[in-house]
Amino acid sequence: MSIKYMCAVWEDTELKGNERLVMLAIADSWGDAPFPSIDTISRKANLSTEETIEIIASLGAKGCLKNEVQP
Repeated sequence: MSIKYMCAVWEDTELKGNERLVMLAIADSWGDAPFPSIDTISRKANLSTEETIEIIASLGAKGCLKNEVQP
């Protein structure tokens, strides 16, 4: 299922640079349980933990990510 979300990031987003890398790292793990850790996302995007946290916050503020608990 993650390939569907990765394709959506490549095709449908106007995100650039590190924001795109973080979204791709998240999409790569989409559907996996548990959600990927900050360390995993940082490693995949080749970013520091601090950079990754800032980017995730920015993506949330832009509405690209939502903090929801699924039943």
